[in-house]
Amino acid sequence: MARYKKKLFFFLIIKIFHRDILITPKRISYAREKEKDLYESLIAITNSKQNEIQKLILQAVNDIQETLTDQACSLEISGI
Repeated sequence: MARYKKKLFFFLIIKIFHRDILITPKRISYAREKEKDLYESLIAITNSKQNEIQKLILQAVNDIQETLTDQACSLEISGI
């Protein structure tokens, strides 16, 4: 009899948890909407950071452009 009660107890626990995790079309729709929002947010952040990185690289190149030109002019290249 104790074994039966134990099985019944586990069955009831599983039934309760199963009810809590049922996936309904409304929940799927909500999850898809949130996933789409997160993806769009990630793309926006990535794009904004990419522009920031490009600006930093361009600024660095502009800052050292004259120095690089001077160094390139002072190089002695054989065969020319």
